[in-house]
Amino acid sequence: MSNFPVIAGFTGTLSDALSKSKVNETQTNSGADYLNLNTHTGNWTAGQEQDDVSGDLILVNTASLRHGWTIWSGNKPYRTHVSFIQDMPMAPEPMGSPQKPDMPEEARSFLAAFEDGVPCEYDTCTMGGREGVDVLFAAVKAHAASGSEFLYPKCRLANNSYPNKHRGGKLMYTPVFEVVAWCDVDGNEEGGKAKAVTKQETKAEPAAETEPEAVDAPAEPVRRRRRAPAA
Repeated sequence: MSNFPVIAGFTGTLSDALSKSKVNETQTNSGADYLNLNTHTGNWTAGQEQDDVSGDLILVNTASLRHGWTIWSGNKPYRTHVSFIQDMPMAPEPMGSPQKPDMPEEARSFLAAFEDGVPCEYDTCTMGGREGVDVLFAAVKAHAASGSEFLYPKCRLANNSYPNKHRGGKLMYTPVFEVVAWCDVDGNEEGGKAKAVTKQETKAEPAAETEPEAVDAPAEPVRRRRRAPAA
């Protein structure tokens, strides 16, 4: 996909890299919209405005998958993340007060893009989030092992739920990245066909001579469809 960020230090083929993954399955600062799943409602949101993107499709940049540690301290995340082709780094020292230190949590992250090209990023240090990424990554590795070169999954932002016994059986939600297609780095789907020419794409007939020449209006900026913020 042409708008994927360049991954520093990544060389060789993606298939080779996937076969040498160092992620123990169970530091990004891209400027992209952060994806977040509300564990109480199951709604996916993106960006500072928390636009509802539940059910939207994203194209995951497999080469951007990272693992490591995140410490939340003073309402800020401190990350020690490395590429999946590198060994899991050592856990950093706790931060904050010695009496009540902020502890490192194992983390996963990756870059992606919505269908209209708007970049996004998923970064998690929760058990459910890690499992969601690991399930997706296992599917990517299996697809690579089959010999396919279409190793970028197009995923629907979905969720799973379970009753939390510590909260009186209240449902808690975990992320699910539902693979709907496999793509190459340019977003072309595996087994996809050439786009058919539609009636709207054919050459328009010339307007009648009696009609005045149309004046083009200023072009509106292309923006991703926005939904109301999740409740």
